[in-house]
Amino acid sequence: MVAVAALAVCFLVGPIVALAVRAPWGTSWKELSSPEVLEALRLSLFCSTIATVVVVVLGVPLAWVLARVPFPGSRMVRAATTLSMVLPPVVGGVALLAAFGRRGIAGRFLDSWFGVQLPFTTAGVIVAEAFVALPFLVVTLDGAFRTMDRRFEEAAETLGARRWTVFRRVTLPAVAPSFVAGVVLANSEFRHQIEADVKPFKGLLMGLFFMTVGASIDVGVLTAQVWLVLALTFGLIALKAGVLFGLALAFGMRGRDRWLFTFSLAQAGEFGFLLVSMATAQSLLPGPVASLTLLVISLSMLATPALFALHDVLTRLLATPEKTHAPDEISEKGRVIIAGIGRFGQVVNRLVRTAGASTVVLDSDMAAIDTMRRFGVKGFFGDPTRPELLQAAGLAEADVLVVAIDDRDACLKIVRFARQARPDLHIVARARDRIHVYELYQAGANDIVREMFDSSVRAGRYVLENIGFSEHEASRLSQAYYRIDRSAMRDLAEVWVPGQPVTQNPAYVARSRQLDRDLETALIAELDDNQTKAAE
Repeated sequence: MVAVAALAVCFLVGPIVALAVRAPWGTSWKELSSPEVLEALRLSLFCSTIATVVVVVLGVPLAWVLARVPFPGSRMVRAATTLSMVLPPVVGGVALLAAFGRRGIAGRFLDSWFGVQLPFTTAGVIVAEAFVALPFLVVTLDGAFRTMDRRFEEAAETLGARRWTVFRRVTLPAVAPSFVAGVVLANSEFRHQIEADVKPFKGLLMGLFFMTVGASIDVGVLTAQVWLVLALTFGLIALKAGVLFGLALAFGMRGRDRWLFTFSLAQAGEFGFLLVSMATAQSLLPGPVASLTLLVISLSMLATPALFALHDVLTRLLATPEKTHAPDEISEKGRVIIAGIGRFGQVVNRLVRTAGASTVVLDSDMAAIDTMRRFGVKGFFGDPTRPELLQAAGLAEADVLVVAIDDRDACLKIVRFARQARPDLHIVARARDRIHVYELYQAGANDIVREMFDSSVRAGRYVLENIGFSEHEASRLSQAYYRIDRSAMRDLAEVWVPGQPVTQNPAYVARSRQLDRDLETALIAELDDNQTKAAE
């Protein structure tokens, strides 16, 4: 393995070393400081800067809408906005010409109405850069907006902040690392487009060559020989996919990676345009054959999204089906039913059983049930949201039901059913956040435990003990905070309206502000009382 890794390093580093050796270092500074190179660098910096501004202005709102605003067709919009990421440069250039060229769909109106022509201008370069770069920022920020902790935004809204203030002061700082990464990623595509050496326009001329070749494709060949063109296109893709699949097998690629490798590279490359053009110029290919070949290469590139879709279909069809387990037959009953045996339910179950009370544990995760059984703790596999499973577990005779599953919707479903079936049952439910607390309260739960609340209060007590408060003072303050906050949660649950944002609920906002003032007053009074007792 080490020898192969060393060979790979030599393969990757060798060309770079050779390039450095052959570079004209003696005249490099003179050539880099020449007026032509400086003008190329200035143009590159100007275009990149303006394109970055355009990408940020358009990309941030688009990413936020895709991540936060549900609307019909959102998946199609997301796919369309990222399409330019997978388009080969030639296809992207042809698409831009078709849209903004002098005879393009939008370009003809820009020319006739405003006298604006984008091809071969600085503005056209900026448009092209923004077209390619925008999806990188959108994809990066879309993921950041989706995965960020929404509790900070909800807290700011609860305190009365407006949406723009929340977005500017909370949301943007939270996704700032992803924002910077997206901007850098978006601009990384253009740092090497204009070479800063003796021939600064080499890359620009090469791109112009590719666009010219792509635009010279004879579409009439497709209409005249449609079946031949399609057969050759599919044959090319099939042949290349077969070779790639064989290489994947030879190198030990497995499962999804094997199919992704096969279908992502099965189309022809844009370098084929250069080969066909050179062959035509050297009279190696007749004109009709060259036109047919160029058309086949272009169609195979356009088939790239279809190949990725085919990859997804084959992956699903060939995936090994997960083993299904029939629900266990519950052979015993207990005073306490625990639905969910994750990290939360495990602690509850261990404490209750240690105290001598009998429990019946239910969970839909077979791996968790098997792990418990290996440690001598009996549990039963099944979906706790199914009413018949809860009835079989002894819901009619149980004293307490503990709902400790992760899924908030399933948790609400269990609480509602149990409360309807047993109005006298004591229900202890796990909540993920404040809104979940309100939902569980209205569903009928008796005791609602926020999964991070107790540990956070204990951490706060440790902080107080290490900034000058005595253990007794820190304990009394944390107990007071715990008691007052729980009471406040019950008061807020009474005025909470399902489906209505808390910022648009005047009664909730007013009550929240009053409770915050009451909490501060109560903690100060508790601290003063402790100091008075200490003085006595």
